[in-house]
Amino acid sequence: MKIAYYHPKEKLEKHGDKLPHWQQAAVPCFITWRLADALPVAYLRKLKFEEYQWTLRHPKPWDSQTQDLYNHCIGSKREKWLDRGLGRCVLRRPDVRQDVAASLHFGDSRQYQLMCYVIMPNHLHLFMVPDAEASLGEIMFSIKSYTASRINKLLGERGAFWQEKYWDRLIRSPAQGMRVVNYIRNNPGKAHLGKKEYTLWEREDIEDLFRGE
Repeated sequence: MKIAYYHPKEKLEKHGDKLPHWQQAAVPCFITWRLADALPVAYLRKLKFEEYQWTLRHPKPWDSQTQDLYNHCIGSKREKWLDRGLGRCVLRRPDVRQDVAASLHFGDSRQYQLMCYVIMPNHLHLFMVPDAEASLGEIMFSIKSYTASRINKLLGERGAFWQEKYWDRLIRSPAQGMRVVNYIRNNPGKAHLGKKEYTLWEREDIEDLFRGE
C-alpha cells in the first residue's frame, strides 16, 4: 500500500461550519472524538471559544508549523482533560469497546484503510486512510450513529452517546504519520490505564508504511 500525503496545491474538500473539517483524497487522517459527557460543560464552552478564536486568526488549511502551534496551544489542553478520565467512562467496559472496534473494522477496506486506533475510557483516537471517493463526514456519521445506537441499546439508555463533533488532522509526511502511531500507542500509558481498560490495535505492517523521512 502506497501512502499519499497532504499537499497544499491539491484539491481540498471542506465540510462543517464554524470549525470546518478538511479532507484531501486518500490522505491519512488522525481523528479524535469523545463521549458526550467526557468534558465538563464550562470547560467545553471555554475550549470551543478558544478554538474558534484561534481558527479565525489562523484559517485553514494550515502549514506544518501552524498545525504544530495549534496542537501546542489547543490540542494539548483538550487531550490532558480527556486523559483525566472524566464522565462515566462507559468505554472502560470491554463489551462496549468490542462494539466500537467491530464497527471500525467493518469499514476497513470498504470505505477506508485502518492504520491503528485506541479506544480509551471516554474517548477514541483513530488513524486511517479514507478511500479516494469516500467522504470523511459520511464515514464518521456512519461509525458514530451505528455505535451509539448499539451501545445505548446495550446500556438500556437513550440520548446522546458521542459528542456531536470530532477533531481531525491531515497527515503531511511519513514522519508525522509515525508520530501519530506512537501517540496512539502511548496514550494508555499517559493516562495510567490498566490493560483491561482500553483497546489498542494497529496494522502489522504499520512500521513499513510510515518508514522514511
